[in-house]
Amino acid sequence: MSREQIYVGDIKLLNDSFSDYSKYVKDSFLVCGGPPCQGFSTANRQRVIDDPRNRLYLEYLKFLQKTKPVFFIMENVKGMLQRKDEILEDFHSVLGNEYNISLRLMKAEDFSVPQHRERLI
Repeated sequence: MSREQIYVGDIKLLNDSFSDYSKYVKDSFLVCGGPPCQGFSTANRQRVIDDPRNRLYLEYLKFLQKTKPVFFIMENVKGMLQRKDEILEDFHSVLGNEYNISLRLMKAEDFSVPQHRERLI
């Protein structure tokens, strides 16, 4: 992988300049992402369910819509389950019926990660 194939930055800016990067992501097999989740996190004592960061997963969906990978994985915090129906509706609205989408709550320690926390996959 060359340096030009690595993008480090805001996914919104990546989506806005997607044509500059499309040659690197066309025919993608797998896209993995974990949009910022502070607003959903139960560890955030000041969390607000209407936190604007809670909508950043929509930028991830836009990226998926543009790249159309064979598979995708999105990782996030357990607190995102509070908006499960809305989030699944957004996935189907943006991606259509091209993907079989399912949610699973997994314990990090079950996968040899030295943390005691649950992750939504």
